[in-house]
Amino acid sequence: MRRKSVKLADESGIALIMALGVMLVLTIALTTVITFTAAGARDSKRVNAGQKATALAEAGIGNALAVLHQNYPCTDCFPGNSALLTPARTTTYTTGSVDWSGVLGLAPADVTDWEYEWRLTATGRVSNPTGPGGSPVTRTVRAVVPVIPPRVTDIGDNNPLNFIYARGDITFEQSVIVASPVYATGDLRLESSATISEFIGNDLATPLAMRSRNRLGVEGTFFGLQDANTIGHVYCENKSPKLPDCTDTVPPIDNPPADDPAYWLDEAYIEGQCETSFYSNPKSLHPCVYGDASVSQPRIDQVWANNTGSVIPDDFLEYIPALTCCAPYPDSLSLSPAATPPAFSNMGRLFQTADLGPRSACTTGSLPSTITFDGVGAPDLIDNSATPAAPATPAVDLTPHKQGSDSHSPSDSYICKSARGELSWNNQAKVLTVQGTVFIDGSATVSSPTSHRATVTGQGALILTGTFSMKDALLCVRTTGSGANTKCDESKGAWDPDISAFIVVADGDGGYDATQSQGNVVEAGEGIVLRSSSFQGGLIANKKIRTRESTQMQGPMVSVYHDVEAGQTNVLTFPPLSFAPSGGDSAIGPPPVAQLLPPRRFGGG
Repeated sequence: MRRKSVKLADESGIALIMALGVMLVLTIALTTVITFTAAGARDSKRVNAGQKATALAEAGIGNALAVLHQNYPCTDCFPGNSALLTPARTTTYTTGSVDWSGVLGLAPADVTDWEYEWRLTATGRVSNPTGPGGSPVTRTVRAVVPVIPPRVTDIGDNNPLNFIYARGDITFEQSVIVASPVYATGDLRLESSATISEFIGNDLATPLAMRSRNRLGVEGTFFGLQDANTIGHVYCENKSPKLPDCTDTVPPIDNPPADDPAYWLDEAYIEGQCETSFYSNPKSLHPCVYGDASVSQPRIDQVWANNTGSVIPDDFLEYIPALTCCAPYPDSLSLSPAATPPAFSNMGRLFQTADLGPRSACTTGSLPSTITFDGVGAPDLIDNSATPAAPATPAVDLTPHKQGSDSHSPSDSYICKSARGELSWNNQAKVLTVQGTVFIDGSATVSSPTSHRATVTGQGALILTGTFSMKDALLCVRTTGSGANTKCDESKGAWDPDISAFIVVADGDGGYDATQSQGNVVEAGEGIVLRSSSFQGGLIANKKIRTRESTQMQGPMVSVYHDVEAGQTNVLTFPPLSFAPSGGDSAIGPPPVAQLLPPRRFGGG
């Protein structure tokens, strides 16, 4: 028993057991360290590879932006060439490769600051750092680049917006002095004592040799119905009305010397014939004989110009305006122009790109119930639905006001703004603001009477599928006079189009329905009518433009497919316009210039 007790107390083998345990623990610890170290190394490599893939994706976005900036701004491709970034391209770098592409399309419905956008996508790709058997490490970056037209487009002196233009006949009635360029593809008629001045504008403070010379182009026949109908030799002539600056210090001139070219137009081209009262009685058609010193009877047809002929030079007019409707949006055929439309649609594009309209609602403020951009029905339908048929309001009144003592009530005011456009009316200050392009799928009118001295500010265009009218109303950039004698201020510098210019584009016809006739103010075949009104701005119509009764009109009138008939007793002149509202094609200026905004809405990674 004693021997057995000694053996049980012997501890000589415990060291081996402890050594084995310690070695096991150390082995486990070392294995853990090695495992974590290897995992950390692999993770570090993958993180590094992911960073490289992200950098490659960002480089791909940069490549796409470089391609876009090489092709923008573009003057005739709005919103751009959709094939610029398709199909996807692959660029290889030392660290890997990147696939990059872009899609051009309409912005989502919740975007109000732009209509079109490039959606860029780039995927960077780096080899798997864990070995050739693993999948590549990829990262994707996305960005959006908005595409916008500018608010205005620069134009030159030969632009139709610097003319009284008609793709038809032009008739000047009463005793109007036309001190602006004129172009008629049809006939030119001067009635009563209407004349065409040799100068543009009425600035008599400028020395004679430095004044802007007037121009005339007529593809048809010139009819001078009265002896007083002269083209040239109008400057301060002693007749009524006189140019406004003809005062006692600048005495009137009766029958200026026929051989003095200082009183001639710069250009007068009549491709047809002439029939003038001064030439013969009874009147008869004959080849035009221009008044100059080389003929024995210099007043034969009473047309004086430094450059004349029976062929209008090719560069006389920059382009022929067009106003087409309505693809890709269907509409009634009665709204279509007489001429065959080209492949694009002005109205369709303006519908898409308007700064305010059916596809670009107010983001600040709101419109009253009497003013809408579009009516019921399909939102992409150009159907003249903003002004439904009677007994509803026959036209959108841009200047609503209550009659009587509360005519300045602020309750009639409204304001509607988007990121780029504005349509607002301050009924207390009597100021209409139009900024950018505003599209109304219907007709419009201005009703603010002369005594309210209403003014318009901003550089903007109102696009109407219907008609435009003013009756016993006034809307000027600046006014002069008071009460019922208020009128637009036509003195030099009163209207600066580079600061404020309001242009109306009307595609409708007064004969279409009761809505477009606006209570029989606009007759069949007419698109814009001003009756006993004063207006400072530009008028463009598909159909005839007519100013009637004692209307005072200062600004260009462009009938794209029909006639212009100006019956007024003032000087018809306006300062040169150096811009046109952008967003359409040809009707109101050159094709819109597609421009890019900085990239935004970055995502992915």
